[in-house]
Amino acid sequence: MKYDAVVVGGGPAGLICSKIMAEQGCKVLLVEMRKKIAKMHRADGEMIHNDPGLRGDTVALEDGQIKFTVHGFSVPYRGPRYDLYHYIVESPSGYRVHLANFHPPIGIVISREELLRGMEKEALDAGVEIRCETMALQAENTSQGARVNVKKKDGSTEWIEARYIVAADGMASRIVRTSFPIIKPGGIFGSELAAAGEEAGTQIEMANTDWPYKHTFWKCVGKVFKSSVTYCWPTAKRNIYVLADTKKATEYFISESKFAK
Repeated sequence: MKYDAVVVGGGPAGLICSKIMAEQGCKVLLVEMRKKIAKMHRADGEMIHNDPGLRGDTVALEDGQIKFTVHGFSVPYRGPRYDLYHYIVESPSGYRVHLANFHPPIGIVISREELLRGMEKEALDAGVEIRCETMALQAENTSQGARVNVKKKDGSTEWIEARYIVAADGMASRIVRTSFPIIKPGGIFGSELAAAGEEAGTQIEMANTDWPYKHTFWKCVGKVFKSSVTYCWPTAKRNIYVLADTKKATEYFISESKFAK
């Protein structure tokens, strides 16, 4: 058997999983459907939440590392950052709750591209084999472990055998849905936005916008935006990241809300 593990997905989870296994002496293949792991083709609002104990860990960004202090590991990051000191929750009537914290900030916005670039380098340095433009279609158990069927860049397919197949292709994991339909992707850290089906949350990044809330994580709850919740915060590139729970809510935000031009 050529591989000890095949990891499906080249995001942060897949990269650190493959790196750790390779450091332990495993032969690891990572497959990713994108052309380049560190190239983003969607809105980038990556953020480190500084809530102590959030999801069982406390995270800090210092000395070029994102440190997970409880679980005792770190990932490299030397890209831009934008600190969020304010958290504003606004109601449909215009009432608001304003929380602030400066040391440490409430959140730190980072560049996902730079995060992935550093993590990809560490994985390669550890000996991980990475195949981009390769889509995992289906996985199944075998008598000796497991195998995954992948579609390659030229359109042909191939079964790859390994002791283990790791699904790290997101909360709405394709490989989990197609191979193990009894398992609900995102069942541990799933959100209402991710589970909303065709009306799942939409993400946009607005450039050249005169946003009034600097260094702020802003949230509106209620029907003022024809949705249950809309979030906004500045990105590491100083654009504005908008996350709403429906496409209609996003369209309303950019065309009819009080923030529309």
